[in-house]
Amino acid sequence: MRAPEEERELGEQGLRLQALCRQTILYAQNETSLLQQISKIFVQTGRYRSASAYRLEEGRWQPLAAYTGAVAVPFQGPPAGIETELNRAILEGEVQSADWQDRSGFIVPLTSLERRDSVYLIESDTPIDTESYEFAVQCQFFRELGEEIGYGITILRERLLHLDLFRQNQLFAKALEQSPVACVITSAEGVIEYVNDRFTLLTGYPAVEARGETLRILKSGMEEETVYQELWKTIGQGKNYRGELINRKKGGELFTARINISSLRDTRGLITHYVMTMEDMTLEKYYEQQIDRFRYYDSLTGLPNRFLFFDRLEHAIQKAGNDRAKLYVVFVDIDNFTEISRVTGYETGDELLRRVAERIQWVLSPVHTLARFGNDEFMILIEKEENAGEISSLVSRILHSVKGSYGFGGSAVNVTASAGISVYPDNGSDSRELLQAAEMAQLRARSSAQDGGGEFAFFSEEMQNDARESMRFGTYLRRSVESIALGGTEFELHYQPVVELKTGRIVSAEALLRWNHRRLGSVSPEKFIAEAERNDLIYPLGGFALSGAVEQLARWQRNFEFAPGIAVNVSVKQFQDPAFGGQLRALLAGTGVSPSLLEFEITERVLMSDTDRTLSVLQLLRDMGIRLLLDDLGSGYSSLQYLLKFRFDVLKIDRSFVSSIGSDVGTQSREVSRSIIDLAHSLNCDVIAEGIETAEQLRYLIDQGCDYGQGFFLARPLPVDQFNKLLAAGRIELP
Repeated sequence: MRAPEEERELGEQGLRLQALCRQTILYAQNETSLLQQISKIFVQTGRYRSASAYRLEEGRWQPLAAYTGAVAVPFQGPPAGIETELNRAILEGEVQSADWQDRSGFIVPLTSLERRDSVYLIESDTPIDTESYEFAVQCQFFRELGEEIGYGITILRERLLHLDLFRQNQLFAKALEQSPVACVITSAEGVIEYVNDRFTLLTGYPAVEARGETLRILKSGMEEETVYQELWKTIGQGKNYRGELINRKKGGELFTARINISSLRDTRGLITHYVMTMEDMTLEKYYEQQIDRFRYYDSLTGLPNRFLFFDRLEHAIQKAGNDRAKLYVVFVDIDNFTEISRVTGYETGDELLRRVAERIQWVLSPVHTLARFGNDEFMILIEKEENAGEISSLVSRILHSVKGSYGFGGSAVNVTASAGISVYPDNGSDSRELLQAAEMAQLRARSSAQDGGGEFAFFSEEMQNDARESMRFGTYLRRSVESIALGGTEFELHYQPVVELKTGRIVSAEALLRWNHRRLGSVSPEKFIAEAERNDLIYPLGGFALSGAVEQLARWQRNFEFAPGIAVNVSVKQFQDPAFGGQLRALLAGTGVSPSLLEFEITERVLMSDTDRTLSVLQLLRDMGIRLLLDDLGSGYSSLQYLLKFRFDVLKIDRSFVSSIGSDVGTQSREVSRSIIDLAHSLNCDVIAEGIETAEQLRYLIDQGCDYGQGFFLARPLPVDQFNKLLAAGRIELP
């Protein structure tokens, strides 16, 4: 439990930082000095080790400001190894933690900028514990501060732009009449005696018409009479009057003017005249309205943003509480938007967001609040519907309106969305609880959808329990992965033999990762590998599996006359890692393993991740002499397409077809398996059938000319000592 003093200190530190940053934004003269001063505040007041600002320009991160210790430092690019976190911060608009060398820090996107292309890298004095309360608080603080800084930069740019325009107008007015503002001189009774050209330009009254009149010609009827009474009372006492008045021009148009009236006295001290300067504030008021709109509305879609949504939700909760009524919060998220945006380009992604927003608006009525909440996230506040059936019908129409094909130039994108619904007061008593519940329901809806999206769900307590369990599981996994570097033994590799079907000779092995947790026991690889990929633990975990397999291969080379090959599964994220090739070369060089004995199993998911990157890495592996296996062939069409683009050494028949041989649907599976065998041989590839579990399956595959096989009928995945005994025998007896 965190001590109250620590929580208070953390909160006070955040408030000091926020206050100083706001003050700096308020008085900033240019963007460079603003960013440099905020960097200094982070270090001197926030007690962080360093702070640097960067902007993504043409694919490269350019330094904008930097400060460390008590001195400014030369501008340079961000530390190596955190490009993924930098790009994710820009793409998702969320604070990221990053580790490089022996340091760690926060990457804070400046999300309120018109173009989300800038971040702050805040280096921490101590390692960051992403599971800690302090980390969550700091992320929330940095998220809000990043929005404020981005907002401040935008306003500064607007201010500097408008300042330049204003100065140009002043110079123009001075050139005409040596005065940038409208000037009026009246008698003590208020009769106009003089106006300059600026006055004529502002009001439409020429000097010849204005002279002899009073300032009542400007009265608009929009101000209370007490305003004018206070004005005359002030100047009648010889005091200066400053204020804003809504006036009317000769043509009838209204304008807001900043008024400054001072008195002129004679030698006896009696007021003889009044001098009034009048500045048109219409443009200034317009920009103030635009700034307010930028503050509370999304610049891309024109919808209310998260700030305005929170404000309306808080008011709605208060009203619903007083009326003992229900209200509904709907969280809508575009399925696979990150992948769509990455493949089609960010400009296309932005256009897609605009179109989705329009489609949702078509379904909703004016009494509903639709807001863009995040990158591809929309929130809907519903106060009028009275029962869950009406809400279900409305949300179904929303998802149906979003679903469909969106054309962009010569291409089209198929889009679906998922939604989660929370109910006040059933699922929460405040905005935070309702938003969390709606988001949790949306995630459940997406995960339960058969095609990965297009569904909605109401929040339930079961989801809350599942979320706690998922968090607990993720914590266990993270700690176990972190223990690898300290010599932890919870993870180990098992090896399943791959045998020549005609002879039973062991030719290779597939390395399979196993996790035996001290509390959870043996955990399914499908479960913990999926969790590792979601939380970026797949990099150290995949590295452990790859290095362990290569080191075992080196031991087999030393201890056996015939060393079998080893097949290793590679995740999508490992495959996309720019450092993957260099790390692999170093590993092979350090162990002395022949690359021809190493095999990589490539799944359809890897092939679909990034076409250009995939082909590049496949060619790199082939150039190194590593054998390539196309895994799960037949389970999708994309892998078949890749056979036309790239040559694989081995094709693996998916276990779903092998397991069906001999069943009621076996005829079709037999034909598919036979076709894959024929296809492989026509391409000069070997064939491995995985998942062989019966003698009938084995006999059929042998009869069809399948080269190799693996499965429980032949041998289960084994610890290395048991596998070594099989390897010493050299073969497996086949029936």
